Amino acid sequence: MRFTSVVLCIAAVSACPTEMPPVTASPTSAVPAAQGSAATSQATNLAPLINEFRAANGKGRLNASALLNLAAERHAQDMVANGYFSHTGLHGSNMGSRARLAGCRWTSAAQSIDQGQTMPQDVMANWINSLPHRANLTGKFASFGAARAGNTWVLMFATGR
Repeated sequence: MRFTSVVLCIAAVSACPTEMPPVTASPTSAVPAAQGSAATSQATNLAPLINEFRAANGKGRLNASALLNLAAERHAQDMVANGYFSHTGLHGSNMGSRARLAGCRWTSAAQSIDQGQTMPQDVMANWINSLPHRANLTGKFASFGAARAGNTWVLMFATGR
């Protein structure tokens, strides 16, 4: 079984509104998925883990964003459907362009991807134990979106006006 984690940070000019209230759920509850998608709903158990980790590190809670969920979901599904694992899409898209295509206007953004894990806790452990991923998890972001397709996970963060 292959376990891979990759991180990407991007900064540019734009903004991503948060469509949902802060996540205050327990680790077994779920953040509403973008358009009821199965891929995003499978990754929703990341939400409380993300905010618990941030709280333990003196950082504020992040809001879940349906737009970032959608962008993450599209990328996770594309990677699985086309058999690749990368921050760059098959046709050259990047995290920022995918977020904009989903309707997110952002000023700073980051993305973490993981492959091979079956449980949210294992994905989080990979990201926590990787300095670039840890930086994303504790970064100065306001919102996040997460998705899972198969055992490919995408986590997107953004800040905007």
